[in-house]
Formats: sequence, structure tokens, C-alpha cells
Amino acid sequence: MALVDGTNCGFVLSAPVADPAGTATTRNNYASAIKVVAPAGISAITEIGWWSDNYSNETNFEVGLYSHDAGNDKPGTQLEIENINAKGTALGWKTVSVNWSVTPETTYWIALQIDNTATTTKFDWSATGGLRISVRAASSLGATWPVDSNEGPDYLYSIYALYEVVSNDISGTIDGIGAISGALTFDTTGLIGNAAGVSSESGILTFASLGLTGSVAGAGGGSGILSFEALAITGTIAAVAALSGGMLFGNIIKPSTTVTVNRLIVAGNDQIWYESI
Repeated sequence: MALVDGTNCGFVLSAPVADPAGTATTRNNYASAIKVVAPAGISAITEIGWWSDNYSNETNFEVGLYSHDAGNDKPGTQLEIENINAKGTALGWKTVSVNWSVTPETTYWIALQIDNTATTTKFDWSATGGLRISVRAASSLGATWPVDSNEGPDYLYSIYALYEVVSNDISGTIDGIGAISGALTFDTTGLIGNAAGVSSESGILTFASLGLTGSVAGAGGGSGILSFEALAITGTIAAVAALSGGMLFGNIIKPSTTVTVNRLIVAGNDQIWYESI
């Protein structure tokens, strides 16, 4: 394993569990921060974690979130902090549960400070990766980032922020929507449940963003448009042969776990066109 932005450092959707296998470096009495951009659709940060690369004495560590000082390309003002956290003595991921609100597509700095230990505490870093870093000797995370810090581009630190996304999904079942004549739209990550009885749908039934992970049954008599506007269909669509309004697909790719991957170009009037990719 290696340090990878979005997997075991930076913003992540699932907490890492494996050793990031970077290069170990001393972090006793140091404050370290990485520059990150909040993903689109983010609702909150729920956990901060960092990799302790060796067995060392018990001590306290702090985690924080800073604004971006664009003029100096470094951390700015402290926005959030959790400053009482026991490190433990074992190596591994050290985590802190938080509930920090962030603004999508906004630049932040995720920060970590580790108190001194008799046996040196280390974490992992990588000389490449694309996240700007900032570091300085410090016994705590201050209200503003120190002016005497050292900044450097194109590094990765083993610090992550676990986040949640805003979801407007349908996670249950919609039955008997056959007479809909307007537009029925599932935004964000689409449909996670099932839509049944849509045979008389004459408007536009749209699954946006990540598409369909449930099933659409009985769409055969619809005269509108059944549209999937993003990544994948992992569920099923049944009885669409009589969909007189056609079906409009955009960017639909079979799941990457299959051996053969086909991109669906267009489907309708009992015909499907696709290309192998």
C-alpha cells in the first residue's frame, strides 16, 4: 500500500485500515497540516485520523481544521479543534470522532499536533502526491497558524478526514407511479430502492449523479423519457420494450468488476447500441 490522496490521506469516504507504507518521519512536538479541497456534495467531516508508524509512549495529540490563507498559501485561522486525545502506545491508525461542518469545493487545511514522547513518535509521508503541506515545531494547535512554519508542495502526509455527503436519494420503494405526467427526478446518488409500476409514465423519470442501484419494473408502457445521467446501472430495468418515448442514457458504464466492460450509447424502441471499452 502507498499513500494515496482520497484513500488513506486527505478527504476520504471510508476510513483506511491498512498500513499506508510511506516513509516514517519524527513528529514529536510538531504541528503538521495538509491542504485539501472539500469535495462537491460534502455535508460534514465525521472523523480525523492519522497513522502512527511505531510503538511509542502514551501522549496527547490534537487535530484541527484551518481556513486557507490564499495570500501565503498556508493554513490561516483555526476553525475547529479537538485537543484532548490519548495516542496510546501501539502503532496503527489513531482516530478522533468529530462533527465539523464544511463548505463544498472550499480549500481547508487538516492539522495534527503530537506532544513529546520519550520514544520518538513517527507518522508516514510521501515525497509525491500533490497536497501542499505545512509543518513547524509546536506544543499545541493555535488559533492561527504560526508565521515561522515551513511549507512545501507535492507531498502527502498520513492524515485523513472522513466525510459524509448530502443525500437526496430514495432508499425505499416507490409503487404505483404509472400515471405520472410531470418529471420525477432523483438527484445526488440516484435510486437505492425500487420503482415499480411506471408503465404509464409520460413525463421524464431521471436518475442523476450515480444512477441506479435498485430496480425499475414495468416501465414498458411509458411514453416519456427514462434517463440516467451519470455513472452506472447496478440494478435492473424490466419491461421497457414498449417505452414509446425512447430511453435517454448518458455516461452509463457497466460496473468495473465485470470482465467485459461495455458503454451503453443509446437504447429505445426495442434496440440497444453499445461499445466495448
